[in-house]
Amino acid sequence: MKPTSFLVGLAALVGLASAECPGGCSGNGVCGPRDMCYCFKNYAGNDCAQRVCPFGFAHIDTPKGDLNMDRNQKTTGWILDQSQVYPYKTYEWFNPDAKTDEAHFYMECSNMGICDRATGICGCFPGFEGSACQRAQCANNCNGRGVCKSISEIAATADANGKLTGNPGGQVATKYNLWDATVGHSCVCDPWFTGGDCSRRNCKVGVDPLYMAAGFPVLETFIIYTGIVPASTHLDPVNSWYRLRVFDNYGAGYLTDRIPIYATADGAKAVEAIENAFLNIPNDVFSSIDCEL
Repeated sequence: MKPTSFLVGLAALVGLASAECPGGCSGNGVCGPRDMCYCFKNYAGNDCAQRVCPFGFAHIDTPKGDLNMDRNQKTTGWILDQSQVYPYKTYEWFNPDAKTDEAHFYMECSNMGICDRATGICGCFPGFEGSACQRAQCANNCNGRGVCKSISEIAATADANGKLTGNPGGQVATKYNLWDATVGHSCVCDPWFTGGDCSRRNCKVGVDPLYMAAGFPVLETFIIYTGIVPASTHLDPVNSWYRLRVFDNYGAGYLTDRIPIYATADGAKAVEAIENAFLNIPNDVFSSIDCEL
């Protein structure tokens, strides 16, 4: 009986010596030395049951608290190397490698939301959106009367005077390369609408009735430069054409139908074709057109 008792006691000791990680790491990690869970990517917690939310550039940098639980919230230097949330270390008080005027470091939910550890989805604060709360929302979604664009997109469509225009010919290559180039957003309103959320209407534009012209009427004039096609050039009456696009004070563009190119030095046909093309634009945009050679 003695050998049997010895074997039973040994089996009991082996059972006590072999422990298990919390919750079997929830199937989201590997149980490692010291009965610690080593979580797979995007999972965290003692039992790997919590999700890690997306990171983005912080709208506002803030301390992260006492992460290493040493009762000091202002620990200097890097800490928590190889942790689940911060696999490449992090800091509590400020970034030790930060340069002068450097800021907006990566933070969970871009520091403008709260991470739902059950789903890994950021609950963004009012006014922010995106998987990591990385974007500022446009007011009232522009009320369906405009397009929400980032600062960099708006800067790229400004003209030489810094104003938004629908005329591509007046645009300049303006680049906005600051940290919030894709963070800040604003409404670019459709023609006839204005305001921060495009909820207001623009009034019509006209000449001041008290304006005194110096003997010349005030007209909206377009100058079109044309040339004479050499007689040796064969013009296909079907495929030889051009179109004109003009823009109003509100940036709205109006495109004519095809205007034929005539193989003649007589410009009368060309003038008539241009006049008809503008008059045929729908909704009576141009009520009267007068073309001159």
